Amino acid sequence: MLSLLIASTSIPRRVPALNSYFSAIIFLRENRMMKISEVKYDCREFKGHIPCKPNKNHDYLCGNCPVYDPVKERILIIKLGAMGDVIRSTPLITKYKSLYPQAHITWITLTPAILPQNEIDSILKFDFTGVYTAKQFDYDIAINLDKEPEACALLKEVNAKEKYGFTWENGHAVAATKNAEHKLMTGFFDYISKVNTKSYPE
Repeated sequence: MLSLLIASTSIPRRVPALNSYFSAIIFLRENRMMKISEVKYDCREFKGHIPCKPNKNHDYLCGNCPVYDPVKERILIIKLGAMGDVIRSTPLITKYKSLYPQAHITWITLTPAILPQNEIDSILKFDFTGVYTAKQFDYDIAINLDKEPEACALLKEVNAKEKYGFTWENGHAVAATKNAEHKLMTGFFDYISKVNTKSYPE
């Protein structure tokens, strides 16, 4: 009956918005309405507030989505600047993906455009909106590679099961783990930095 109604209308096929509307009606009649309990909040594609790409491009719904990709871990990388250091830090993406193949990776930086867009799930600019957004998630791992107060303070404030790199206590940067102590010392003292033989990734 609905198909006859659509066929009898004078709406031209060249109007994509209306065609999409009627396609959606037909789809919902042929497939029961999805319940809120069926939303896959843990899917990599889920955006939290807007339609995901599979839904926009293919009308997929969570209940029978063929590209459902559950996230097992959430990882936050804090590396604000400088641009060269940010670029030299990108091997961390490959490392974490090899260790945690189903991880969702968020990176916050001052220069989002230089990061590999297709390899990182969420790239945030270090501004009020980006920092506020980063704080709204619970992470399994959070790592801060900068010793600047604003970066250390962010690591201190985010909720993460494991923290690495540099955090902030009593008005100064501190190593989040023992492995970060050497790098922290190179930031405190120029002489130690000059004789340092460890590479940046180390």
